[in-house]
Parts: sequence; structure tokens; C-alpha cells
Amino acid sequence: MPITWTERLSVGVPWIDEEHKELFVRINRLLEATGALRGREEVRPVLGFLAGYVESHFGHEQRHMELLGYPEAAAHLREHAFFVAELQWLAAEVEANGPSTMVTVKLNRLLCGWLRDHTSSSDRRLGAFLKAAGQKRSA
Repeated sequence: MPITWTERLSVGVPWIDEEHKELFVRINRLLEATGALRGREEVRPVLGFLAGYVESHFGHEQRHMELLGYPEAAAHLREHAFFVAELQWLAAEVEANGPSTMVTVKLNRLLCGWLRDHTSSSDRRLGAFLKAAGQKRSA
């Protein structure tokens, strides 16, 4: 079942929202493939995308947190580090044993959990902070 982007999921910062929308597209490809019993075929492309995505997206967020002195940066970055470690473990598992059903299921759970927990919670707080900081800077 696909995950639908709605404005309710917006963190209110256009560049973050656009990057999150692309993540939704990729996760939905994996979910669709899994539902059609082709999930293992999509694991490598999704992991490849995610390797670049986390470097770029997390890097963007980190630079803004540092630049503006985000008070929750350490906790936010720990969540990023956890996600990266999980992706690295899954990529190593695929490299060693191929895209198994177990890896497909773990990747689905990781990504859906990430959207549910991190994006809708930690990223929302970051978005509120960035919006407020932007308003202060323009005032």
C-alpha cells in the first residue's frame, strides 16, 4: 500500500519537503514492488538511491542546524547516524547474500518507520525552528 504525501506531512520548509517527497516516491516504488512480489528486485536500486540521499539530505539539514545553532541538533544527528548504520548493514547484507526477503522486509520496516517517526516528529521540530530562524533573520 503506497504512502501518500499530504500537506499534513509537510515540515513547512520547501527544500526539506521537496527532498522528503522524493523519498516518498522511492519508498512507494519499493512498497509497490513488494506488493507485486518483486520487492527483491527493487532493493538494490532503493539502497543505491538512499546512499546518495542520506549524504545529501542529511548534509543539508546538518549545515542548517550548525549555521543556526539548532538546540536539538545532537539528538537529531544521532537519529541520522542510526538510520545510516541500518542502511549500511542492509547494504552489506545484500552485498554478501543478495537481496533476500529478510532484507526486503527490514528495509520496508526501516523506511516506513523512518517516515512515521523521524520525518513526522524530529523533522517537524527542525522545520519549525528553521522557519522561526528565517523569520527572525528577515525581521
